[in-house]
Amino acid sequence: MPGGINAKMAFKEVSPKLQLSFEEYTETWLSVLNEYYAQALGDKITSELVGKDNDSLVAYSLEMGTVLLIIAMRHWQSSKRFTEAVRQKVTDKIVSAFYSGLPGNDSQELQDEYLRFFRVKSNIFLDLCPGLGGRNAEKQKMELVGMSRYLVAQVSNRPEKDNQRIIEQVGMILMKAAAAFSMLAANSSPNPQMIGKPRFIVQK
Repeated sequence: MPGGINAKMAFKEVSPKLQLSFEEYTETWLSVLNEYYAQALGDKITSELVGKDNDSLVAYSLEMGTVLLIIAMRHWQSSKRFTEAVRQKVTDKIVSAFYSGLPGNDSQELQDEYLRFFRVKSNIFLDLCPGLGGRNAEKQKMELVGMSRYLVAQVSNRPEKDNQRIIEQVGMILMKAAAAFSMLAANSSPNPQMIGKPRFIVQK
């Protein structure tokens, strides 16, 4: 475009907000979630946790995906701009869609197992990390470090002192993901002009 202004910049000037359908909004959450999930699974340092053991890789993949999902949904659930019914509907959709997309999940029985696993872990972290998704940044940082220690302990048989480098790296990934989830939740609001199925406005 003339004057060095690209189409993306022009769009931002004209339309600083995105109006999304329910499907588009949940896909946005899944996109951010999967970005950090892929980052966690592809990280060179965290890969030391599983080595070449396939069982450890499966366990780590499930634990990491579930922890990221819990962090994301705690931030989403903290948004009081939406009714409880809408928050729960979005949560149910994202949780179900995330596990449906995992490799090897080809049956309703396995999907049900994943959903039960999510509920169990959610209850654990509700007790261990009550400040997750809240406004106290320092408390949330400490809780994310605790989640990283818990996650690594679920996968590794080594003493915690031998996994410090991995725990720190997992913690960094969780903190970056939490910041992204917090921003998406903070920049989301309902579209009051739309009646019926919920629609969402996301500040770009």
